[in-house]
Amino acid sequence: YSDGLCLPAGVMKWQVLKGNSLKKFQECLKKKKAICLDEFSMLRPPELWRMHCRLCQARPEFSHLPFEGFVIVLIGDPGQLPPYGYCVL
Repeated sequence: YSDGLCLPAGVMKWQVLKGNSLKKFQECLKKKKAICLDEFSMLRPPELWRMHCRLCQARPEFSHLPFEGFVIVLIGDPGQLPPYGYCVL
């Protein structure tokens, strides 16, 4: 896993955080209000969904809000072409 939102990288599979990993993650995001996503045009819908699911673990008391009430700042060029592996012709 990468730092930050503990999202799977590369070929790693999605796993729900449990135990100490979950507590550490919740503590890390406890006082945060915003999340910046650089190169957002490279994200696919499943990746955004995983991010939302991970944030549900961080602040379950805000589960009625999109992205659990975090402000999501999207940074990047929406007109940028996706990586070669994602091109659909």
